[in-house]
Amino acid sequence: MGGRRLMSLDGFGMEAPDSRENATYFGYAGKKERCTFPYVRLAGLAECGTHAVVAAEIGCKGEGEETLAGRILSSGALARNARDG
Repeated sequence: MGGRRLMSLDGFGMEAPDSRENATYFGYAGKKERCTFPYVRLAGLAECGTHAVVAAEIGCKGEGEETLAGRILSSGALARNARDG
């Protein structure tokens, strides 16, 4: 690939332990009905071949996949890895 790495950016979510701190920071998923557990939103930048995670962001309440992806892309992670690769 001419010295380039094929990268992928994706987001996902998962439940966190039900504590007051997690509920305050992460919030709950669900539009009509609140979930049972606080819901953590994450996004990661990974190399497609090795699945090595190069950068990741964890969101707080109200932050979605687009916001987290924007933070990863504006963090300079791609530029740093281009120099390292």
